[in-house]
Amino acid sequence: MADKPDTDIRAFVALPLPNTVREKIRRAQDALGSHRFKIRWVRPGSIHLTLKFLGDVSSMDVDRIHTVLVKAVGGMGSLTLFAKGFGVFPNIRKPRVLWVGVSGDTDGLFECQRQVEEELARIGFPADSRRFKAHLTIGRSKGPIDGKRLMGAFAELEDFESPRFTVESVILYQSQLKPQGAVYTVLHKIHLS
Repeated sequence: MADKPDTDIRAFVALPLPNTVREKIRRAQDALGSHRFKIRWVRPGSIHLTLKFLGDVSSMDVDRIHTVLVKAVGGMGSLTLFAKGFGVFPNIRKPRVLWVGVSGDTDGLFECQRQVEEELARIGFPADSRRFKAHLTIGRSKGPIDGKRLMGAFAELEDFESPRFTVESVILYQSQLKPQGAVYTVLHKIHLS
């Protein structure tokens, strides 16, 4: 019997969001969508807080990555966070990615991300050259967007804030790109103690 061939999968490490937060974001997307910007909205069920994008990894490396993530975050306590405010990448003159900010126990969140980054770098996943910015991507531009109009739309939602939520796990996800959008599958869940 032939060995099963090793295949690459697209993977990333992220924190999950509860449905209450996703629903609050969905309502904000609807409000922003009423302005008819050229934006492809992220499905609320697909929104998560990415700690580290890994790209294509060997399916045989998934268990090794899991072991490293347990070492990185297994001893950390849970985090209390909430979504608040809006922003864009790279800047308001050329907004390409729309996001919601993350507040709460940001010291713990940044420490969690730093540990994940450091431990994965030890097994060959280079550290990101950009500083970590805690955010939840909610949409991507499909064409030019007037930054001033967008700022006006954000101002209408200046009181946006989600319920507080407790993060009790870090997840290693597989991402499969499909015509209707990316589909995420949980490969491993690492509980925070």
